[in-house]
Amino acid sequence: MLPLRTMASTCDLMKSVWIVDDDEDYRQLVTLALQDHCGVPAVQAFHDGDSALRQALQAGSDLPSLVLLDLHMPRISGLEVLRQLRTHRPELPVAILSNAASDDEMHRCLAEKPLALLRKPLGFHALVATLRSLLDGAAEPTTAPSA
Repeated sequence: MLPLRTMASTCDLMKSVWIVDDDEDYRQLVTLALQDHCGVPAVQAFHDGDSALRQALQAGSDLPSLVLLDLHMPRISGLEVLRQLRTHRPELPVAILSNAASDDEMHRCLAEKPLALLRKPLGFHALVATLRSLLDGAAEPTTAPSA
């Protein structure tokens, strides 16, 4: 079993993480994992891609250290958000977490060079381990196995 508390790591130094997902329960779960088990002090949640994209374009230098982005959301898809972020904020690290993405969608996402491409659901311990890896910069652009 993975211990949920470890010695301080670089994830403790993160200033903020954005979660962009239309599933409120999932946003709350990821927020809990980030704040209580990864030491991230500031988590901002967005219920759709449009609001997150607007915030990113208006944020100036106050950008998050990591964006966790779902693919299927109302108003604008996660893939389109990723494309816009790559155009206007290419320095912003974005990880895709999606449960409904087809293999074709996953490959189109890879073309936009996300930090990671992962399929939900992840159990809580796996979620914490994945978030730690992403925050520590250990993840490489890759796909998770198909469900």
